Amino acid sequence: MKRFELLDFSSVCPDCSRRQTSSEVCSDCLKWRKQSPDYLFRHQAIFAYNAFAKEWMERFKFDGDIRVASMIAPTLKEAVEKITNVETVVPIPIASSSLAKRGFNQMEIMLNYAGVKYSTLLENRSSGENQATKSRLERLAMEQPFKLKDDHAVHSIKGQRLVVVDDVYTTGRTIRYAAECLVDAGAASVQTVSLFR
Repeated sequence: MKRFELLDFSSVCPDCSRRQTSSEVCSDCLKWRKQSPDYLFRHQAIFAYNAFAKEWMERFKFDGDIRVASMIAPTLKEAVEKITNVETVVPIPIASSSLAKRGFNQMEIMLNYAGVKYSTLLENRSSGENQATKSRLERLAMEQPFKLKDDHAVHSIKGQRLVVVDDVYTTGRTIRYAAECLVDAGAASVQTVSLFR
């Protein structure tokens, strides 16, 4: 646990939790604000995505050692519970091809270990290509991969205050698409949390 780096919120961007020397909005988020002026995006990451975090993710996500999820489950639970007025927690879904290959959705495993109730309201229609292999520009250029899972999801979202959880925030494109999908479906508000930034 000592090898994980908890983010210091006095020196991160208030919109995306990017580490920096101040608490001003970063240049990337200023661009996002211009692109979506009607949507107030607030993202909270828990840990810095340092070398150890990358090793941990490799072991958990790609080697399939889900036991390591128990290490940071209490910290994830605390972060989610600190967000007030949340009615539903929504994990980012993975593509069906990734699920077939890996056998699990890492965020559902994390939330199970953390004892956080969640609803799988979204479906991922993407090809399942590994995001880690894409450049920044390729990630930003990706098309909307998410849609509502079914009619139950449509009715569950309207007027609800939601929090979307993901493993790693890199460019923000994935988590923003998920939030946009839920807002467009009638969610009252959508906040986002990731394990790493």
